Amino acid sequence: MRKAAAPAFVGAVVILVLAGAAVRAARGAGPRREEVTKTRPTDETIPVGYWVWQRIEAPDGATEIAPADLVAQVGPEGWPGCPEHYLCTRHGIRSLAVGPSGAFHYTANVFTSSDFQHHGSVSDDEVRIEERFSCAHPGWRSRPRERRRVRWAHDDKTLRVAVDPSIRGGGWPFARAETGTWWVFRRVSRATYYGQALLRLCQATPSHACAPMCFSEDLVSDPSTP
Repeated sequence: MRKAAAPAFVGAVVILVLAGAAVRAARGAGPRREEVTKTRPTDETIPVGYWVWQRIEAPDGATEIAPADLVAQVGPEGWPGCPEHYLCTRHGIRSLAVGPSGAFHYTANVFTSSDFQHHGSVSDDEVRIEERFSCAHPGWRSRPRERRRVRWAHDDKTLRVAVDPSIRGGGWPFARAETGTWWVFRRVSRATYYGQALLRLCQATPSHACAPMCFSEDLVSDPSTP
């Protein structure tokens, strides 16, 4: 994320948290969980739900990513190598959200927490990318209309996706065939996804406003997703 003076940065984070709480309070408690009608996936091959990475499997070994590694800390006192006044996580965060009707959202939060988001839809193993944007860097925004194949396997608790290890930062990492490198995701709740796994702080500039999805808590357009 863009460097800023410590008081301003901390103030921005506090304002963001308070604003989110106010919005949730205005919405009301909503229906109880047992009252929500679950939607049966139209395509049972897709990994419906919310996912956060927990392991990187590579030919030379594996890197485990514990929940504590996803806690953002302000440098330089936080995670080693984090620049002063930046918000960092230990390994960065990679997250996915897939709705029952095929809505798809992938976010890469890099080490310094800047977000690079890819939004679209998925059917079977084909993802259609319709929009890319960043809340931290609003000038990074496009409508590519791309189709990408992905190699993945999933069960109720985990999702394994083949990745191209040469792709860094916010680029599209998923591969259409096995590469020897996999990201393993664990299933999380909707609350954990929006409240902890998805880091997005709008840093609008005079020439670039933040994308509307920077403020959405319905990225896969289906609140019945567990």
